[in-house]
Amino acid sequence: MPTPSAAPSLDRDSCWAVHDGAAGNRRQALALVQALALPAREWSLQGSLPARWFAPRQGPGHGSAFGDEFTRALHDHPPSLAIGCGRLAALATRQARDAGARAIQILDPRIATTHWDLVIAPEHDGLRGDNVIQLLGSLNPVDSSWLAQARATAPELADLPQPRTAVLIGGP
Repeated sequence: MPTPSAAPSLDRDSCWAVHDGAAGNRRQALALVQALALPAREWSLQGSLPARWFAPRQGPGHGSAFGDEFTRALHDHPPSLAIGCGRLAALATRQARDAGARAIQILDPRIATTHWDLVIAPEHDGLRGDNVIQLLGSLNPVDSSWLAQARATAPELADLPQPRTAVLIGGP
């Protein structure tokens, strides 16, 4: 993996978490932001029709694919770091990288990984490269603090027989 240069100083809008609004994509992008302990601006992108067809490729009108607010923010104050999850987000993180940001893409973008500084993909995708991190499962916010809060919220679960196995099922 390439050696990163010194980390830039990050202000409130210097890290962007971008996704298409799908619960699983949102959860993974925000989980990485949380794990990095960065303040971030969240973008839930809809994308123009051509963007939805071509993403993450740069098709017709890709420069304005996500509307005026996103385009202005990218032009006037691009982030230092853009973290995205999903195909639409992959186009947005490419645009952010073109504007000078470091770009992290979560999930296989289905095009060359060289368009991003780092790609995080599930092991079962078989994606390989100098800038690829493979993981088993998906990024999520479950850690000891998250579990402690869940125990406090649902103390009745402590009465269930042990050992316990939990299965987290996606949704809003």
